[in-house]
Amino acid sequence: ASLNWIFVAKRLRIYTSVIANSLTIPDYFETRFDDDKHILRIICAVVILIFFTFYVSSGLVSGAKLFESTFGIRYDYALTTGTIIIVAYTFLGGYKAVCWT
Repeated sequence: ASLNWIFVAKRLRIYTSVIANSLTIPDYFETRFDDDKHILRIICAVVILIFFTFYVSSGLVSGAKLFESTFGIRYDYALTTGTIIIVAYTFLGGYKAVCWT
């Protein structure tokens, strides 16, 4: 991650602020490669969705295994409880952020 920060982030931010002030990677690719048909945006969205799915599922599985080994509850109960807590926390935090901003 630090190599990315050192070699990529600075150049990426300079380019995005000069050209179109892109806030997301799909915005950057669309502007950088002049994609009028939004093909790069769709490809980026699919890739992000696939990898984010694996990222979230690995977090849920590791949390369930942690609760299973620490508290001795069944894996499926731990997974369900962890998912409910994360969804509720995200929903309430997002709702609070919308109310305040």
